[in-house]
Amino acid sequence: MRSLAVHPAGVERTSDEGRLIVTKTDRKGIIQYANALFLELSAYPESQVGQPHHVIRHPGMPRVVSGR
Repeated sequence: MRSLAVHPAGVERTSDEGRLIVTKTDRKGIIQYANALFLELSAYPESQVGQPHHVIRHPGMPRVVSGR
């Protein structure tokens, strides 16, 4: 599986109120599940499920937020 490089697009993405972004990870932070809204808003391809969750962390976000 190839690594996913994060490149902030400078685009704000919004969703309808009440819709939830859902991901599930294992104890090592590997994404096991991502719902359709997460995939849509993050532009994270479903084929990348199985990668560490931190691969989608914005470079400006402190590492402590994603546990890295």
